[in-house]
Amino acid sequence: MKIKPFAALEPQGSPYNETMTNFPECNLIRALLEPKTDSVYLREACNANLNMLLEQGYYRKTETEAIYIYEKKSGNLTQQAIWTLTSLEDFKQGNIVSHEQTISGHESKLQIYRGETGIEGSPVILTYRTHSELSSLIESLKGLILCIHLKEGGNDHRVWKVREQPTLTKFKEVFQKIERVYIADGHHRLAAASKGNFNQPQWITTMYISSCQLSCKEFHRMVTSRKKICPDKLFSKLKKYFCVSTIQNNVAYKPKEQGQFGMLYNDTWHQLNLKPEFVQKRIVTDVEILQSLILEPIFGITNPKDDHRIHYYPSDYWEEMLAESRLNRNAVIFTLHPMTPDELITQAEQQVNLPPKSTYVEPKIPYGLLLYQNKAAMRTRTENA
Repeated sequence: MKIKPFAALEPQGSPYNETMTNFPECNLIRALLEPKTDSVYLREACNANLNMLLEQGYYRKTETEAIYIYEKKSGNLTQQAIWTLTSLEDFKQGNIVSHEQTISGHESKLQIYRGETGIEGSPVILTYRTHSELSSLIESLKGLILCIHLKEGGNDHRVWKVREQPTLTKFKEVFQKIERVYIADGHHRLAAASKGNFNQPQWITTMYISSCQLSCKEFHRMVTSRKKICPDKLFSKLKKYFCVSTIQNNVAYKPKEQGQFGMLYNDTWHQLNLKPEFVQKRIVTDVEILQSLILEPIFGITNPKDDHRIHYYPSDYWEEMLAESRLNRNAVIFTLHPMTPDELITQAEQQVNLPPKSTYVEPKIPYGLLLYQNKAAMRTRTENA
């Protein structure tokens, strides 16, 4: 892997921390720098807002390039990662491996945003199998001075800065020994960044975390339509592949193991257990089973990348999903069991292209914990990009 340090925009204590602590849900920094608009004035508006944040002391420009060590503590869980720039050539050459499809519309919007503003407020999360030399290098840096500390929503985020040239060189040398990494989060950002015509090498902010520290949660699905699906048709098709049972006391069902699904239909919760004769010998994920045995044959969703009837909800948005379903009486919810980090890597190694939103990965980095304005992505993009 080819990495290098970068000159980040670093948050300055109180202004940033107070904003993130007092308004964690709406993230005002993101609202200023990632406006939900396709306006031709996007570049001017975002640049003006970025300059305002610098002038008002929310961020400071750094002259010295650095690599950053990130740590998140949440309860008893501690996760550490390396924050740096990665060459997009590694993605094009197949050294950065994807495991799921992207949603076309979202990818296109990100491509426009990157080309217009160059602002990167969230890193792409990449994972790798445990690497002893890299782990030792991180461990040797315990004496660094803390440069960023944010507490929000029960999470404790800390960032240390590495700028000594011998250590930066060591990081580059160790990463050159890593032949392959896997996208844990940020498929759309990475795909968008890799497209377009550029006149010079392109880089993107990335965060590397060992698979042993990565946490994977599930993405649930909600299918909506104008007409309610016929119950006889639904259950007759489901029972071909699944043992279907009604949940006692109508308690919301979250699957406890692979091959199990929850389904909320007509205000009633059901448990779906894949019949043993349909469990294939090769490794098949629950998101593939749901797509091939339910979403496509029953609901006609052949392309989940672009079908607007399917909506994705990470496990942390459980209540929001239920609230949305109450607004659409024809909605059907399917709940899934999460993949493990090892299963994620296995799918990528086997070149299995999973449906969009197959995993919800943590750590989730607060937007703007570091900012980077990738001006090369702006200046070198041609009119046909």
